[in-house]
Amino acid sequence: MKRNWIVLSLCICCTAFAFGCSQKETPETTDTPQVEQEAVSEETTNAPTAQQAVPQVEKLYQDAHAIYEQIMLTGLECSYDDVIDMNGYTYCRVTDARFPDMPSFQSYLEQYFTKDFIAEDILSENDTRFVEGKGGGLYVLDANRGANIFYAGAVLQEPVVESENAISLTVQGYYTKDTPYDGTIFDTAPEDSSAYEIVDYTFRIVPEGNQWKFDSFALLN
Repeated sequence: MKRNWIVLSLCICCTAFAFGCSQKETPETTDTPQVEQEAVSEETTNAPTAQQAVPQVEKLYQDAHAIYEQIMLTGLECSYDDVIDMNGYTYCRVTDARFPDMPSFQSYLEQYFTKDFIAEDILSENDTRFVEGKGGGLYVLDANRGANIFYAGAVLQEPVVESENAISLTVQGYYTKDTPYDGTIFDTAPEDSSAYEIVDYTFRIVPEGNQWKFDSFALLN
């Protein structure tokens, strides 16, 4: 009988100990789900919706085209009194007040183009157009291409909302068929459209940060 009582007492003690341990462990919860939720919220874009962005697409294209044309065709202002030799080329320092250094140039481009497009096209590792020189200054290789002598004009089509994260813009380029164009460059479809070769260029616009930007781009001229 005494032996049975001892066994019963030990069982009661073990049960109480186990219950006490479980009570101590229960309050040790973490706030991980809340922290993760906050991190996700901070990464969400502040850009307008695709529908809200559509009215701004035409101006975005015009501004993007202006700087892209300077880079690829007409060239940036630079000083031939301040040059450096790098990678077998001679570069002159850009004197455009908007771009006192490479970071300011990068920031300006990011108003219109995605970081990926800039890295893959305008400032790609294999491109020799721009280098960072003395004092962090922006230096440019003064070697721009000529324009397409058959180019007559460009006509923007209505932007198309492809999804909440993509807008497409088609621009029709007009080119004379046989002889170089010597008239005024136009931006509305001419009455004699059949006299021209028409080429469609479609560009994609996506949200990045708090803005919509071109993820692809090209000159028509």
